[in-house]
Amino acid sequence: MTPINRHLLEDKIRGCIYGSILGDAMGLATEFMSKREAHAIYGGDTPLSFASIYQDSHRRKWVPGDFTDDTDQHMMVLASLVSLGKSEGMMLDGVDLGQRLAKWCESGFLTLSKPSLGVGATVGSVLTHEDFKEDPFKAAYSVWEKHGCDLAANGAVMRTGVIGCWAFWDEEVVVRNAVTAARVTHADPRCVFSSVVVCVLIARMLREAISDGLPVKPVDAGKQTVAAFPPLKKHNVEQSPRFYLPEDIHPPAQPTIWSRAAASLPWKPTESQQWATIFSALADRMKGAGAITFAKLPDQRGPCPQSYVFPPADPQCIAHVRAVVNDYKPLLDMYGPDGPAAKWDADIELHCFAPSIDALALDDAPARGYTLKCLGGALFCYTRQQLPSQKDDTNLESKGSHFKNVMTGLIMEAGDADTNGAVAGALVGCKVGYENLPHDWLDGLKNREWIGERLNALLERVFEGLDQGLPSA
Repeated sequence: MTPINRHLLEDKIRGCIYGSILGDAMGLATEFMSKREAHAIYGGDTPLSFASIYQDSHRRKWVPGDFTDDTDQHMMVLASLVSLGKSEGMMLDGVDLGQRLAKWCESGFLTLSKPSLGVGATVGSVLTHEDFKEDPFKAAYSVWEKHGCDLAANGAVMRTGVIGCWAFWDEEVVVRNAVTAARVTHADPRCVFSSVVVCVLIARMLREAISDGLPVKPVDAGKQTVAAFPPLKKHNVEQSPRFYLPEDIHPPAQPTIWSRAAASLPWKPTESQQWATIFSALADRMKGAGAITFAKLPDQRGPCPQSYVFPPADPQCIAHVRAVVNDYKPLLDMYGPDGPAAKWDADIELHCFAPSIDALALDDAPARGYTLKCLGGALFCYTRQQLPSQKDDTNLESKGSHFKNVMTGLIMEAGDADTNGAVAGALVGCKVGYENLPHDWLDGLKNREWIGERLNALLERVFEGLDQGLPSA
């Protein structure tokens, strides 16, 4: 077997995680706007930057360059995976992930001075359900059933990209972990399907990067029903010996502002005192924030602004998507053959193989949080060709141009742009690699050290698992 190019593999994993975070952080620029509003504020051809993000009452909740709840939850999936003991294998524990989500929703990230902002309605309803601590799958199903079994929000697919990197050499592990991570809060089969498609595409890209004949063996998706999954482990925060917040994977490399200040004080600030200061700073940021209204924007009459002109489709990438969709569309029948899967066929075809970005109507307010819209936008970006001038460019000013161009085009479609950006960023970032991400966007990203610490922990575990798992794969 040819030695694995570990540098290339690490570059693609870093590209996947950082690409998702960049898509989330920059997508905040147009989140919840219409396409008209986005173009009226930013213009049709102005490069996006963190410094240019419009400061209204929604966007001021975050410091420019910071990531939103999409990445917060993504990092909790990462932490739950990395926390698995070597004797526990590579299978995600749904209860552990659920407890992390619940704890984060209550307390945020103290070391980053970040409350839990932007929690979606579906996630919020499930996390507060009476059955959630003992059985998150049951709680998620109950919420879904209460809404007529038609609640397919994008809050699951946005956080699962890392699962494609974890145990990527074993597609069954990837699929089962993606299903588990989705079902913790989202019971709808479309949410599960969306998560699996993204994770499998990432895993297959990584397999191809190291392949000298490693086979891709699709899982029999028709057998991946809820009955095929083992029961959840019964434990809670107090009983679990490996429960901790994502920020506690390792101690912070540098003392926090509060720990430095506390060292010079005769008293140590309590957690409530620290949060009081954090929320005071948030309130100060919110003062004077403008609100977006049609009345204050330029003339909104006339045709909708033109979409960004994306590169043409890459036939090979289209084929990759078609293969994954065909392999895992049977997951839509996960609750049995009498389920509603058949009525979703047209929706799957429209969104997974959209002829244009306009066809997805990403800013359609009533449906902008639909999981298939998010998946469709991500797949559209992933399947765009890299033009010759965008490949292996050594000019730092234009390096990362492919990622920046397709992500800008997606973000300027507005709608749930941070979530759309997070999912598309994971796919496109894995495709181009970390070294081909835009340096100016990376330089403006907040909490890089915190991210890097968690990513290094992930890479360490992935390479350990790869060394042990590859011979039997």
